Amino acid sequence: MAQTRPECIFMPTRETFFVKTNLLLKGILRWFKRYRLDSLKGVALFVLITIAIHYGFIYWAGIRYGFARGVFEPLEEFLTTQVFLQSQWFIRQICSIETYAIGKVLFFSNHTHITINIGCSGFKQILHFAVLFMVFPGPWQKKLWFIPLGLLGIHLINVSRIVGLSLLLQEKPEYFSTVHDNFFRPLFYIFIFGMWVWWTERLAKPTQLNNPRIMPEPSVKIQP
Repeated sequence: MAQTRPECIFMPTRETFFVKTNLLLKGILRWFKRYRLDSLKGVALFVLITIAIHYGFIYWAGIRYGFARGVFEPLEEFLTTQVFLQSQWFIRQICSIETYAIGKVLFFSNHTHITINIGCSGFKQILHFAVLFMVFPGPWQKKLWFIPLGLLGIHLINVSRIVGLSLLLQEKPEYFSTVHDNFFRPLFYIFIFGMWVWWTERLAKPTQLNNPRIMPEPSVKIQP
């Protein structure tokens, strides 16, 4: 009698993931409210979600995106190609720097070069931003334009990073690794944090007119 492999009893779906994540976040918010730590709950959520996304991505990339490999690997390659082409155009046409390309490597006249590989695609930062604001509390009507705006900002920072490093190679190539690791890499996360501050302080808070529990006081008192 032939043996058959047991089928998986439960396969988590995208809907299940977001439902459980939403319940977890609500539980954390209630805990902060219970112990009167409202002023810290936003920062704690940001740090918690950021750490989870960071280590989750490391594991996920280690298994080459698992069941989503057919979607995310082509997307990663597409982003790498766009960063390369746009950076190359800006370096040649705007900065007027002589360069030639072999594959996705830009060579310069002073015998230096810069390689744009999948690690330069910005895919991790783009995924980080998208997941962070999808699970972070706030109105979805605003998320529909806020998340694409942030993704565009991350892509522009990435192109600027390649251009900036190429300019550095023309004058101070010995500082390439220092600037790459200590300036441009943290720049992504400074941008994400700045967008989060904007979201929590300006966009996610209900306005007085939209919140029936908060009634604006009249500016002029009418005397009887």
